[in-house]
Amino acid sequence: MNSAPNIQVLPFSDTPEAFERYARDFFSPNEQYRGYDKLIDLANSYNLHEYDLYEARCDEVLAGVAAIRLHDNTLYFDIFAVDEAFRTVGVGDILFSEIIAQEKYAGATAYESMALPGDRSTKNFFEQRQGKARLLIVSGPLGSVEPEG
Repeated sequence: MNSAPNIQVLPFSDTPEAFERYARDFFSPNEQYRGYDKLIDLANSYNLHEYDLYEARCDEVLAGVAAIRLHDNTLYFDIFAVDEAFRTVGVGDILFSEIIAQEKYAGATAYESMALPGDRSTKNFFEQRQGKARLLIVSGPLGSVEPEG
């Protein structure tokens, strides 16, 4: 009989540079979605020394990471990534829940995060936690601005 995995959420135990490497690896399955390059550019602009960094370990293996910041009572999940191999065992659920529980003590009353167009699993993850999509960023070439059709 298989036992439930042991999932722990802890402050990130390595350097911000190591965090960035893990986040990039965990995001790599999302390369298929529109906007992935923009998300990586945005993540590269973050000064991770200014964030609270968390890790989720599943049976001692690093399975997920989160970079969060609190501003005006809103908790921003600027990076929230779970290794694809651990997405079906509850790592994302526990990572999110533990961070929310800890940050409520710091005055957080709401949260905000991002999902790429077409990334239904991330969108659904946050919508299951009362999240609502509020912004769609549209971009295109300037060659012709005439409507198609």
